[in-house]
Amino acid sequence: MKDKICIVTGANSGIGKETAKQLVELGAHIVMIVRNEEKGSVVLTEIKKEIRNASLDLMVCDFSSQESIRTFTQTFKEKYNQLDVLVNNHGALFGKRQLTPDGLESTFAVNHLGYFLLTKLLLDILKSSAHSRIINVSSGAYAAVRSWPLKDYNYEKRRYSSFKAYSESKLYNIMFTYYLADLLSETNVTVNTYTPGFTRTNFGKNTLLMRFFSVLLAPFANSPAKAAKTAIYLASSPEVENITGKYFVKCKQKETNPLSNNKEYQKELWELSEQLTTR
Repeated sequence: MKDKICIVTGANSGIGKETAKQLVELGAHIVMIVRNEEKGSVVLTEIKKEIRNASLDLMVCDFSSQESIRTFTQTFKEKYNQLDVLVNNHGALFGKRQLTPDGLESTFAVNHLGYFLLTKLLLDILKSSAHSRIINVSSGAYAAVRSWPLKDYNYEKRRYSSFKAYSESKLYNIMFTYYLADLLSETNVTVNTYTPGFTRTNFGKNTLLMRFFSVLLAPFANSPAKAAKTAIYLASSPEVENITGKYFVKCKQKETNPLSNNKEYQKELWELSEQLTTR
């Protein structure tokens, strides 16, 4: 990974922090994307103390704001002319329905549109770099979605459920991966997705449901370091250099359910995402 430039979003804690750390250990230059600069600076300093000659940069982006995403990508391109790996790792879980400054339900906006818009705005620099890779962090929770929910993506008609909103966003991550892989099939850019499994992090601890699951599943939970292993594999292994449009669990390809593989729904999701992120 020497001389490779990698973006890791949500890099200030948990799986994102471990992904950044392990890629640095492989010799890559990591651009850590965080929402809170102060917390991010603490983590950056910590990694630099642990790893000699760690090559790190810290940049700020609020994925609930499309304007913030646009500002970040512009700043990144002014500073860098290369991007070899993009790890879309950031995510959020909200106990109550809330809207972003763009008027969108926050889970959908951060977890799906955040991946979509960031990736779309960075595609030009990814294409101009050799053998670039996009990794979208999803979750096995996607399988809890039984019917196509996109008609009410903003939860205006349905009763809001934090778990349902989160599960749907993770389904969208997988479908976005599959559709984008098809679009990029004739390019040098691959795109894959993976689930890290249930992991011991602070993610979602502001919700009663996640606090419950954290206690219930604690004996079976992965450490963040272990959960990040598949991200590292997808970002660095020569075994997957030409693999694209796949879903991984513990560094192995797995099939996903029929809903996630529905081509019409994938196209519908893409077109809506384009519509919602076009100025």
